[in-house]
Amino acid sequence: MNSAPQTITSAAQSDTGVVALVPRINIHAFCDNQQTAEVMQAAAMDRRMSRSHVTIQLGGTMAAVQVYQNQATPNLLLVESHGSRDVILSELAQLAMVCQPNTKVVVIGHLNDVVLYRELIRQGVSEYLVAPLHQLQVIETISSLYNDPKSSPVGRVISFVGSKGGVGSSTLAHNIGWMMSNRFALDTVITDLDLAFGTAGLNFNQDTSTGIIDALGQPDRLDSTLIDRLLTKLGENLEAESEAAAVRDHYLEVMDQITARKLDAHVSVKPTQLGLDFSQRHCADHLEILAQKARDTGICLWIDMEDSSYVDRTLELYRGLRSRHPNVGLALQAYLRRTPSDLASLLPLQPTVRLVKGAYAEPAQVAFPEKRDVDRAYYQLAVELLGAAREGRSHPVFGTHDMTLVDRIVARAGALGVTNGRFEVHMLYGIRMAEQRALAAQGRVVKTLISYGRSWFPWYMRRLAERPANVWFVVKSLFAR
Repeated sequence: MNSAPQTITSAAQSDTGVVALVPRINIHAFCDNQQTAEVMQAAAMDRRMSRSHVTIQLGGTMAAVQVYQNQATPNLLLVESHGSRDVILSELAQLAMVCQPNTKVVVIGHLNDVVLYRELIRQGVSEYLVAPLHQLQVIETISSLYNDPKSSPVGRVISFVGSKGGVGSSTLAHNIGWMMSNRFALDTVITDLDLAFGTAGLNFNQDTSTGIIDALGQPDRLDSTLIDRLLTKLGENLEAESEAAAVRDHYLEVMDQITARKLDAHVSVKPTQLGLDFSQRHCADHLEILAQKARDTGICLWIDMEDSSYVDRTLELYRGLRSRHPNVGLALQAYLRRTPSDLASLLPLQPTVRLVKGAYAEPAQVAFPEKRDVDRAYYQLAVELLGAAREGRSHPVFGTHDMTLVDRIVARAGALGVTNGRFEVHMLYGIRMAEQRALAAQGRVVKTLISYGRSWFPWYMRRLAERPANVWFVVKSLFAR
């Protein structure tokens, strides 16, 4: 049949020219040539893709088939093929055998073939793109899968900025926000960026007696324009195994709230709060439930590392989850002498690792007692993680407030060609907030750890008692505003 060629046009393009942000999802792309991989990398660096976690590999559709024999498929999978119509359909049939039902699939081909397009859509493929691709085309396509491209932008942001404290910008913002809500019956959100010393609590008759602790218990009141949130519920070791289920259910509810409120937030859990002291098997069961929930809601689930007596068990828990849940990350502590070998053993899993210095009191034969040795170990591990990231074998996260280290790591990432979005920086809420915002403004992915819950005081005091150096760190932070 000889018919005039028909151009396949993606339905992703919006008449308004507005491309909505891509939500927090895991995206894997298996490219068949370097040109497509470079376009995908450029798209992944775009601010509209900043919430998603993108992994790019070469090898095309058949490489994806091999990879997902042993691990779960992501929220969105893009596969490229240079083959004919029959080859593409044959490869797709093999991919269907390992692809989970709720994974969206986008096929990238080199045939402008309407018959192929219709057959792919009939088989459940979300979109078919004809190479060569353009960065914006990729972003529009992904965005359209999760947002209606024809819908108009919702809402308006009105900012009130004072030249200095006390000039009344907060009073204007609060009164106009109240007037808009009251007179026009509009849903209005007032965000006071001066969380610790702002007047929102006073003006709206909120109980401010607990100050920042009350705010941390309500993370939905925090601004999330530049910096994502990482939530963890503070607490000590459980007194009974039956308490673990309540902690698990609490985090399930937290994930539901994150989704319902559309927060830019992740969750971090401690295995001991899920009953690790009582039963590793039951703890693994709780983590499996949380990991599946996190995957379904597009959230990253972090497993915290505790003192050295828990390291082996925590590593085993992570290895058991990683093959099925690529959205699960693990914290490693640089001051432990064993961490380099632990990292080497994890790299075959292509892990997501948050590297921290370590805050528990450990004997000298287990952990480096001197700060200079810890700093040296941290940087060496960071370089190892960045090298793996360059090769697509890890997604590193650097959890430190040491700006000298952060600057060295950022510079090293640039030298290695590890671009923004392929590594992250995590810091505690309330510490070095100016530096966090500066990093975010430079395009770095920054997340703030918000610890909340009624057990904050005993948890905090025990951390200070275990490692007295933490006291001086907190004191310096209080005066470094």
